[in-house]
Amino acid sequence: MYMNNKIVIAIICTLIVVCLAVGIGISNKGRNAENETNLISNKETVSIADESSVSSEKTEINSVKDETEEKSSEISSEKKETKTKPSATSSVKTENEAKPPKKPSEKSSEKSSSKKVTEAKPPVKTTKEQNISVSFSINCEKAAQYGADYPKYLISKTKCDVKEGTTVFDLLSEECRKNGIAVVHQNKSYVKAIGGLAEKDCGNGSGWTYKVNGVKPMMSASKYVLKNGDVVEWYYVTSPTD
Repeated sequence: MYMNNKIVIAIICTLIVVCLAVGIGISNKGRNAENETNLISNKETVSIADESSVSSEKTEINSVKDETEEKSSEISSEKKETKTKPSATSSVKTENEAKPPKKPSEKSSEKSSSKKVTEAKPPVKTTKEQNISVSFSINCEKAAQYGADYPKYLISKTKCDVKEGTTVFDLLSEECRKNGIAVVHQNKSYVKAIGGLAEKDCGNGSGWTYKVNGVKPMMSASKYVLKNGDVVEWYYVTSPTD
């Protein structure tokens, strides 16, 4: 009876071992199958990606070809246009050739017309300075009476035409220059000698002064501006009361 129990236990153990071995084998087979399916799926995705990349490259190559074809067509069209357009120089030449040459009579008529235009212009008016008429003299009567060897007048009363703005001193200098008479002055404001007859030659109070229209002005000869019709007289005095 004891032996039968051992045999039963041994059979059960062997059965358990066999079951375990079968289960392990089945699980390994399942795993291998899964790995194989995964490898197959990966290969399929790689092949699909390669095909897509190849197709994209083909499309890019086709687009580049299309662009080059379009550019070549544009270039050919531009060449045709340049060939068909006429040159500007040729048109200018044809216009120049179409114009008839001018006759010499036409040129001469043009020159004569231009001369007529220039002659028709009115002359430019030049503004001349107006002159005024004054009377001028140099009197040495007092010096002759004093005993000096001088005539009564170095310049007798005479009419002079001078420019507007002329002063009494300017008139004296110009008339003495014309008659060769020397004038010695100080800064155009004080006359020291006329014709060699100087101050203090006929006394300490002697010297030269002037009158305009019979009146002795209270200013220097270089500041008195003459007016038309003025009578200017330079005269020599031997005393302050003369």
